[in-house]
Amino acid sequence: MDREILRLRRGFLRHSPRANDPSPFLSREIGTRLLTRLEYVTLTPRRLLDLGAGGGWSGTSLQHRFPDTTLLEVDWIPELLPVPVERAWWGKWRRGPPRFSLAADALQLPLARHSIDLVWAHLLLPWTPIERIFSEVARVLAPGGLFLFSTLGPDTLRELRPALAELPEGTQRLGPFSDMHDLGDALVQARLADPVMEREDLHIDYPDLNLLLQDLRTLGPAPAPRPTGGVGQQAWQRLTHAYEGQRSATGLPATLEVIYGQAWKPQPRTLPDGRAVIEVRPAP
Repeated sequence: MDREILRLRRGFLRHSPRANDPSPFLSREIGTRLLTRLEYVTLTPRRLLDLGAGGGWSGTSLQHRFPDTTLLEVDWIPELLPVPVERAWWGKWRRGPPRFSLAADALQLPLARHSIDLVWAHLLLPWTPIERIFSEVARVLAPGGLFLFSTLGPDTLRELRPALAELPEGTQRLGPFSDMHDLGDALVQARLADPVMEREDLHIDYPDLNLLLQDLRTLGPAPAPRPTGGVGQQAWQRLTHAYEGQRSATGLPATLEVIYGQAWKPQPRTLPDGRAVIEVRPAP
């Protein structure tokens, strides 16, 4: 396991929602808004995949919405899984549809092709290569299946960006976040059909920068800078002072650009005589 993977794993464990609040504010708020997108689609999935399950808030909410659906919750860190793997099936089957937990890499899922009817990926994309994750989602989705996801866009924390100039070069990165149009293009490239992309800005006032970053870190290991790893205390104080210049009567302003996306696995095309139509695309 290389250094970057180890760093990410430690970051997720350090800021895991399960260590304190099982449904942290930002994740719960964005997840609730993502759930409303299901009100506009007609779908009764038999098998539902929660990709990047984290502390399990999404899985519980999805089972309330689809009580007869078999739920598979996947995360690459076993400690974050909401149901211990060894008890996932045995402890749940008597009380309704099975709820499985699986520790696996989202880019190489140990699942058969066309085996899932709904893939849900809530705030997973900032930590994965979008082309690869979309390709893997397209592989496991059954024809007619739905992919639904949320992520953060590049306009996130725009109020903080000018203050980042106070940090040493190489420590000013904020993100990574993907543009909405790039996400839509990647869905089409993965041969997912009828992509729909939406965005909205969530405006939140925080009493101080530390609380803002604490909330953000429940979404992942490092969506914003921190006073470690090359960021000295003096530079951090300059950053804080610069950001404080935007304080209003209600606190420090913070904007999250939230992107919601969905796409479908197309049904196979057939001719009137029943023969299948196979689309062949030229190599890029």
